[in-house]
Amino acid sequence: YGCCRNSDGDCGMMSSDSCNAFNSDFFSVGQNCSSLECRNIILRPCCYGISGACAVITEGHCKAIDGMWNPHKELCSDDNQCIFEVCGMGYNYYQKNLFGYVHPNQFYRFLTSIFLHVGVIHFVMNALGQYVLVAQVEFVAGFWRTAVMYIVSGMCGFMISALFSSDQLSNGSSAAIYGMLGVETVDLFQSWQVVDQKFAQVCGLFIKLILFLGIGTLPYIDNFAHVGGFVSGIVVAICFLPYIVFGKFDEFRKRLFQVLSIFGLVALVIGLLYRFYTTGKIVCSFCKYIDCVPYTSNICDY
Repeated sequence: YGCCRNSDGDCGMMSSDSCNAFNSDFFSVGQNCSSLECRNIILRPCCYGISGACAVITEGHCKAIDGMWNPHKELCSDDNQCIFEVCGMGYNYYQKNLFGYVHPNQFYRFLTSIFLHVGVIHFVMNALGQYVLVAQVEFVAGFWRTAVMYIVSGMCGFMISALFSSDQLSNGSSAAIYGMLGVETVDLFQSWQVVDQKFAQVCGLFIKLILFLGIGTLPYIDNFAHVGGFVSGIVVAICFLPYIVFGKFDEFRKRLFQVLSIFGLVALVIGLLYRFYTTGKIVCSFCKYIDCVPYTSNICDY
């Protein structure tokens, strides 16, 4: 790379071949435009995308791709903090933050992503899921317990999604809704002795699990968040869901599971955050089939 100057005196760093294609003057490799007589340096580093990519382009081009243009640098190698300037979070952006050197950027998105949707259809589908699942849980557990279980399972679901699909954008309340499906599962078996039509209840739950989790294996659906929310929902349900006891031994057993689940939930959250801010991802070759099953050729190539 070297400085390229056009006939109007505008400059920018680029390769000699690219400069010759514009019929402009190319100076020696490694020579910055700031050391030459330029009317204006129009090419600067632009940070864009969720992975902190960088390109030397014009300010207008950078704005068109929703990037961040650095008016003080000339090359991406000069702007070695580019990835820090992009709206991002986690290991890929703040490798040192575990020990307090750098504060995490927008860590609250684990929470806010639960309440965001990508469109009206997405919102309506999740609203229907809330009507079917969350309303039932709220009837049993009450508003505040339901709110805690809903938010915690949703956040854990997105933490798991961020680790298994680190470059995939995801939002919506579906992770929390699947958490409520886990809560419903726990409620059924904790109240097993007083459940009417046990076979029908188990079959209904099984159909829900197959339907809801099966939909997630289609492309463009974040099934990691769904499965993560469901598993987290089971844990938070044991922690917070009110239960009926049938004798002293049953009370002791359920209380023991509750205490163990509280420790398990704390360990799960700490473990997920630690992994997210240290390695940034979990590598699993076969886990991709959880997120998308190739029912036809190339269906999962996105």
